[in-house]
Amino acid sequence: GVANLLGLELPYPAANGTSIRVSGYFRPQQVHLSIRPSDRSLRARVVRVVPTGLTVKVHLEVEGAGSILAEINARTQAELSLSPGDPVFASPWNLQLYETGRGPGAAAEAPLASPVG
Repeated sequence: GVANLLGLELPYPAANGTSIRVSGYFRPQQVHLSIRPSDRSLRARVVRVVPTGLTVKVHLEVEGAGSILAEINARTQAELSLSPGDPVFASPWNLQLYETGRGPGAAAEAPLASPVG
């Protein structure tokens, strides 16, 4: 089967051809940001950039899907120079999916390819 999370279509064998409701999560440090789209990216807009030392937390609003948090290293922030209002493409990887109501204990991994760069 296939799951749709934040507009990304992901393999989800537990669906087995039926329609089920799924939820998912990923860690903020498992979000690759780029100014160019990829086949597994979400179009987003930067809401807030918070430097925290070695890392930078980037709050994003994903088109038609709500908000997510990305955590990038300071070098990536220096390269992208992200500011509030900037368009960006977010590519989460190593997503954990589970059937809604069953909780993360019933998670089925939906790993995406690790980002390049």
